[in-house]
Amino acid sequence: MDRKQGIGDLYHQETKYRRESMPRGGVNWAHQPSPYKEFPYLLKHFQIRPLDQQDGKPIWEVIAQRRSIREFSRQSITFSELSQLIWATQGITSRAWGFDPFDSAQTLLFRIGAKARSGSTLSKLRPSGRRSRRVDFRATPSAGALYPIETYIVVNRVEEISTGIYHYNVKEAKLSLLKEGHFGSDLCQAGLSQEMLEEAACVFIWIAIVERSKWKYRERAYRYIYMDVGHIGQNLYLAATALNLGCCTVGAFFDKEVDRLIGVDGKEEISVYLGAVGRPR
Repeated sequence: MDRKQGIGDLYHQETKYRRESMPRGGVNWAHQPSPYKEFPYLLKHFQIRPLDQQDGKPIWEVIAQRRSIREFSRQSITFSELSQLIWATQGITSRAWGFDPFDSAQTLLFRIGAKARSGSTLSKLRPSGRRSRRVDFRATPSAGALYPIETYIVVNRVEEISTGIYHYNVKEAKLSLLKEGHFGSDLCQAGLSQEMLEEAACVFIWIAIVERSKWKYRERAYRYIYMDVGHIGQNLYLAATALNLGCCTVGAFFDKEVDRLIGVDGKEEISVYLGAVGRPR
């Protein structure tokens, strides 16, 4: 059945990689955006608790038990539990220096495009132009290790910390309080009146700093941004299940209202996904 192409259809077609028309040029290392967002002036900082890697449910059991839980009790979760969830979604798992694999991959793509346009053989192509850099690898994968996703958390009921809106400082492994107060009702309204956003003990709000990915991947970057946040959302599900907590991710919300609530501009920094967590009712 014929139908008019929408913007989503056009985007998918226009951002396909094709051998005969690969993008030209390389990445500009002098203009790589920082993979960390930091706020200079904040009310309070809270260091997340050390990870508890002992015992726990087997991974296969966790996968089998994972469900979207939309009804939560009024009981709080502990700060240690919140720390575990944060680490599982955005925690740094290792820091390493080494040759940059994504630079090599990008160089190879450009050379494939050049060879395809000239009709030359591809059999002798190898990645080149490697550059050494430090990479802070995280608990979830990210295209090119660029990590465009930032984590905000609306805290409704978490022991030891006040209600409010927080940002997770990945580099320092700290929660930073941005605004103190009760914002569950505001988030519920922004989330198409889904009551679980107000009833949950906390709600993760993931935003993307678009230029971190566009710096390398150009318009195709949006594909990778949504893949990245999907990996993060699944890790939240699995970590919550392992802790006997309920979790439900949310993609339906009024973008501008969520952006305004956490203080991002909706252009260079965009809200992309939510994740509600609490004790099941």
